[in-house]
Amino acid sequence: MKKSDSWAMSEFLGVNLGDRRLNNRFMKLVDDFSKHPEFSINQACDDWCAAKAAYRFFQNHKFSEQDLLAPHFKNTAQRCKKQKCVLVIQDTSVIGYSHHPKTTGLGRIGGCPDPAGVVHGFYIHPAFAVTVDGLPLGLLSNEMWSRDNSKPKSDKRKDHLIHTEDKESFKWINALEKTYEILEGKVNTITICDRECDIFDFYLSALDINTNVIVRCREDRQIGTRSEPELLSERFAKTQCYKETVKIKVPIEQLGNKNNKKATKYREATLEIKSVPITLTPSRKATQVVKEKINIFAVEAKEVNPPTGLEPAHWILLTTLPVESFEESMMVVKFYSMRWKIESYFKVLKSGCTVEKCRLSECDRLTKY
Repeated sequence: MKKSDSWAMSEFLGVNLGDRRLNNRFMKLVDDFSKHPEFSINQACDDWCAAKAAYRFFQNHKFSEQDLLAPHFKNTAQRCKKQKCVLVIQDTSVIGYSHHPKTTGLGRIGGCPDPAGVVHGFYIHPAFAVTVDGLPLGLLSNEMWSRDNSKPKSDKRKDHLIHTEDKESFKWINALEKTYEILEGKVNTITICDRECDIFDFYLSALDINTNVIVRCREDRQIGTRSEPELLSERFAKTQCYKETVKIKVPIEQLGNKNNKKATKYREATLEIKSVPITLTPSRKATQVVKEKINIFAVEAKEVNPPTGLEPAHWILLTTLPVESFEESMMVVKFYSMRWKIESYFKVLKSGCTVEKCRLSECDRLTKY
C-alpha cells in the first residue's frame, strides 16, 4: 500500500458496489480527489484514460451515493462508540447548478418555482457527528433530493392536511432515526438542530427512541392550557436569570441584516441564562393522531451589552435534556454553539472542494460526485 492510499484504504475498505473493478475504481478516485480536493475531474485524474474511467464510473446506475458512503458511515459509527458523548448536528444546504441550465434531473432551489428550471440544484441534509469539544468524527447519514419542478409551490395554509412522513421536514426525523440505527443505541448522542426543526413530532420521535436533542425555538410557543393560556416568552419574563453568565463565540451579524455569510467571522458574546420546564401540546391537525403532551425544558440565552451596530445573540433552546441548574443550562448553550461546525462542513464542500463547479450532466451523477 502506498502512503497516499492509506486514508482511502482505511476509510472506504469494504465498499461493495457489486463489482470488484468498480470497488477498485472508487478507491482510486477517492485517493485522487483526497490529494487535490479543489481539482476538477480531469485535473485530479492522472491522464485522459483515467478521467474517462471516472466519467464512466459516475454514469454507472448499478449503485447509488448511499452505497459509496456506507463504509464511511460505519467508520464514523465506530469512532462515535469510543466517545462518552457525541453531538450529531443536522442541517440542510443547497448545492446549486443554475450556471449549468442543461443539467437534467435537478429541481428548483431556494423556494423558487421557476417553470424553466433555470434556478436549480439539489438539497443535502447530513447528520454530522462531532465530539463535545467540536472535533469532527464524520457523517452518520446524508440525504440528497431534488424538488419536483412540476409541482406547484406548497401552500402553507394546507400544511396541516399533509402527514408528517409526506413532508420535506420529515428529513429531521429520518436522520434522527438513521443515527440511532447505525449507532445501535449504544452511544449517548445529543442531536443539535436549528429553528427549521422546531416541530412537535421531532421531539416526540426523540423521546420514543430515548435520545436527546437541542433545537432552537422558531417562534413563541403556547405552553399553557386552554383555560390558562401562557406563552413561553411570558414564562421567561417571570423567571429570574442565573447569577452567572457564559461567554461563547457567535457569528458576527450586522444589525437588521440577516443575509450575512455564516461561519466566517466570530466574536465573543457574554450571555445571561434562564431555564424553565415546559409542556408541549400536539397540534390539532386533521392528519395527526391525538397524542399525549410531552415535558421538556427550555433555555434562554440572551446577550448582555452587545456591541453597537451588531445583532445581539438571543437563543431560546428546547431540549429533552434535564435542565435544573446553571451548569446544565450552560452545557446546553455550549453544545448548541457547536452547530456552526456543520456550516464549516458546507463551506469546505462548496469553497474547498468546489463541488458546485462540477459539469456532470445529470443529477444522479452529481450526487455520486
